[in-house]
Amino acid sequence: MGIPVPRVLRDSPPVHAPIFAPRPLVHDEYNYGPRAELIRKIEEAGRGAWLPEKPAATGIRRAEGAGDMCSAAHALMMAKKVMICTGMNSTKTDMCPRPDTDGPPGAAALGNALIVLKKGIMFVTDTANRPTVRISLETINPVAAEYCPFVEFNKTGLQGQYAAKALIDEFNPDVVVALGVPGRDIHGIRFNIRGKNINGFNSDIDELVNHANSRGIDTIAIGDDGNLAGMAGASNMPMTLTLPENQFVIRARHQVFSMTVNLGGHALAETLLAIGDRKEKSCTGNALDAMVVKTVYVGAADSVACSSFLGRSLPDGHGNELFCGVKGINPALQQQIVRSLAEITSLLTPDRDNIQRMDRTIGDPVVVGTYDSSDGAIFATRNLKGFVKARSPHNIKFVMVSDHDKSPYSGKSTLELTRLVSVGLRFTESLGPQFIAMVCNTACTTFPAALNGIETRVLNLIDVTSNAIAEHGGLNPVLLSTFATASHTMYADTVRSSPKRNPLAGAQNLVHVFAGDQEACDAKTDLASLINKRVHLCEDKTKIWEAINKFIDLIAEKCDLRYVTSLWLGCTHYPVIKHMIKDGLDARRRELGCMDIVEVIDPMEYQAAALIAITDDLIKTLTEKRKEISEKIKNITAKVCMFTSGDPNQVRPSVTAIFGHKEVPIEKADFSMLAE
Repeated sequence: MGIPVPRVLRDSPPVHAPIFAPRPLVHDEYNYGPRAELIRKIEEAGRGAWLPEKPAATGIRRAEGAGDMCSAAHALMMAKKVMICTGMNSTKTDMCPRPDTDGPPGAAALGNALIVLKKGIMFVTDTANRPTVRISLETINPVAAEYCPFVEFNKTGLQGQYAAKALIDEFNPDVVVALGVPGRDIHGIRFNIRGKNINGFNSDIDELVNHANSRGIDTIAIGDDGNLAGMAGASNMPMTLTLPENQFVIRARHQVFSMTVNLGGHALAETLLAIGDRKEKSCTGNALDAMVVKTVYVGAADSVACSSFLGRSLPDGHGNELFCGVKGINPALQQQIVRSLAEITSLLTPDRDNIQRMDRTIGDPVVVGTYDSSDGAIFATRNLKGFVKARSPHNIKFVMVSDHDKSPYSGKSTLELTRLVSVGLRFTESLGPQFIAMVCNTACTTFPAALNGIETRVLNLIDVTSNAIAEHGGLNPVLLSTFATASHTMYADTVRSSPKRNPLAGAQNLVHVFAGDQEACDAKTDLASLINKRVHLCEDKTKIWEAINKFIDLIAEKCDLRYVTSLWLGCTHYPVIKHMIKDGLDARRRELGCMDIVEVIDPMEYQAAALIAITDDLIKTLTEKRKEISEKIKNITAKVCMFTSGDPNQVRPSVTAIFGHKEVPIEKADFSMLAE
């Protein structure tokens, strides 16, 4: 039942929804054993000394029934999917919000720990803070930064309530964590640490915690002050705002108090890694400092010292000394606390029961087949695997099938192409996967004819990508594809008729550009052929840049580059050089005076989302029985393996280049026995 909201002030935005209290916490339901005392010592070390003008944080006691770090760690260990919310804009410069350095690094440390422990995660922040969160995670885990979802939440008021509900419903998390998110008071106003109203340049991210409470989902707040979302209800907090009329109302079920938000996130992350027996993945104090430095590089500032000149000592006007970085704290003090945390966490013993429980939950792998005409199977499967691993706890084995012997598919007649794809899919089905995830756009143009006789569920890449373009592509999305895919109208027709098409897009028009004509494909000088020949791995990338600039010229011929809203890579080869494509497009748009960034999107992100969704359904309902996996797959223990109609020895260099030195089994695929 919601708590009634008091009458709002005349000059305050109305609070339209009730504030929901979290589920009551019964500490007896958790059996911590001797681990509890150590975790409480970690929490004490994380509090440390407060700012000179504030009372010491040591000895803060919680309000009756509030959680602590012990229960928070337990909730995260039990969870499968976690939503991490962070980001406060404490000031505004030139009408643009200025992110705080406290929050994103701690969120990145916690998110990295959860990924290591095989949890599915989602970062939620606003547009201003997204670069700070991403670059923080990139500092300690570049792979996770490439594949994790970073969702922008920029809504307020009623729109914020609807958006929060939709996001919670879509991701369906077990736990929602808020690190350094501004929380509202009883009048719906959010204040920074200096008592300034910051409603005008902060979104209602705290509504995610409020809505999670209403759904009975576990909520965790990590913070250093009572003005943060989830930290309401604590007594003896060193709050800047202490007037009764400014009491904050969003409260989390578990509350973790710390000297800074970053240290709180770091302490909880280190605790989880120790309990999960993954101490070797710990985040060092130097890494934490490096994350803060990089957040400043992308525009963040210390909200207390009101500066981004890291390490500079400043007087605060009260005879005290502040250090620019995080909350004016002396960096040496922060490093000292990090070392203390490391010493305590080294004494924690792994929770074997929980580790075994997680292993049992993950269970036998779901086998997914991926199909392409050539090396695209390798590139796409690597990305598909990365997206699935970062976003879900599912245990999935990927079986790559590629038709190198008949590659490229471009230039084949419709009848011949349909026959080749049908045979390839029948071979893939014979291996016994639960699903087949198509990663070849050209092969999908043969549907539904090529699916005749295929009983296994097939994820149509064109359908999935078209719906994503319709929903998220903006007014002027651009699709880059091969000549063979562009020869069909399937993409344009599917985008136009998609039920997910954004009604606000109005005259949304898909601009379809193909990189290379049929002559280039035949001469193997088109972009996909160059990648197949691994030209992008050479020191001299002249040919690759020529091909990239050629397709940017083609885009410019068809539409105004200034108004491109998104660029979709409609060939599984192109994401290998995604950053080069993005750099080339951004450079050309800057020449036209456009400083905003156009998202370059790998459709495997949405194919992974579709895969996760149907895997969720399979595990939840158990209505679809697992298929009998072939002996070929049963005898392969690797999480990724490959079958090719070509020469395995010629394919191995590409597999090694993409998957590193990991041993990926490659076998010869005999399609001839299935040919008509």
